[in-house]
Amino acid sequence: MENVPVLDRMEKCKATQTFAIDANKNLAMANYRYMQEYAEAPLTVFIDPKTMKPYEPNAGSFTRQSGDVITGNLRIIK
Repeated sequence: MENVPVLDRMEKCKATQTFAIDANKNLAMANYRYMQEYAEAPLTVFIDPKTMKPYEPNAGSFTRQSGDVITGNLRIIK
């Protein structure tokens, strides 16, 4: 991981249910670490363990358990 000034903690976790993240927002959070105003802010970024980079999108829509459908550049996490 290049240019990471501080990596306080990295946690591996197992999803207990399938969910979707907005891949664009996830990438933006990953890039915030380069901005001075976020230097001390805790950031949560979902990282692909195979590439050690923020997840790429793999779906355009996702149906939540409630039946609501969300759309966008999504990454389905199982």
